[in-house]
Amino acid sequence: MRKVTFRERLRYAFDNTMAKGTKALVGWLALVTALLILVFTLIVLFAGIGPPGSNGHRPGFFLQLWYTLQHAIDPAAIEGDPTTRWILPAVMLIVGVAGLFIVSALIGVIATGLDNKLEDLRKGRSFVVEKGHTLILNWSTAVFTIVNELAISNESERKPVIVLLADRAGAARRST
Repeated sequence: MRKVTFRERLRYAFDNTMAKGTKALVGWLALVTALLILVFTLIVLFAGIGPPGSNGHRPGFFLQLWYTLQHAIDPAAIEGDPTTRWILPAVMLIVGVAGLFIVSALIGVIATGLDNKLEDLRKGRSFVVEKGHTLILNWSTAVFTIVNELAISNESERKPVIVLLADRAGAARRST
């Protein structure tokens, strides 16, 4: 049996967190965003390419962190950069494009998470808290006849509820 490498272990751990769903994916995107902003803030600070303010001083760490965050979230923020040098707009353009990818991925993750939750609700996998309900176990073509008969017999009930417990995904979608 071959030995598992450190890289394979990291990949396995990453895959496991990705499989945990929307919350884990949003967490990874937040981490990537924070790293992107931190790295490019440090690049701007160490290269000394930040625009000088009205007092002639370049922004400090936290102010530059804020400017970089603005560029990552809104690439149009590059328009307001007061600079005569080409390097700062080029760096902030990279930040803006990376930010677009991150925001796009975030929108995709959230949309997929909502879609998965709605699909689970459609499949009827939620907890039933009804009292006095009629439970039908399993599905067959006779279910529609049974539901019609139950609806007629329960007309005098205030809010009659029928719960169908079956493995068939499309069973609850068909109208009776």
